[in-house]
Amino acid sequence: MLASADRIAVLDLLRREIVGAMPSEGRERLAPWDAEGSALSWSFGRAGGPTGVVVPRGLPLAKRVGEAVSNLRAQGKRLVARQ
Repeated sequence: MLASADRIAVLDLLRREIVGAMPSEGRERLAPWDAEGSALSWSFGRAGGPTGVVVPRGLPLAKRVGEAVSNLRAQGKRLVARQ
């Protein structure tokens, strides 16, 4: 992952190209978050209180985030209600 003043990008080292990006204004620093490669994006020079965002990578964190915000889960190629 690469961070700049206005976005976070994912660089594929084998292909030598950026394969994805997302806006992230004002958060130009990255710190490791978990063993799957997730990262905390934060600002070093921001005035005011601390802010940041976790960029999930890997299935475990993505599943936990999905479960926290939705009552649906993936079953094969369909979405079904969690019980």
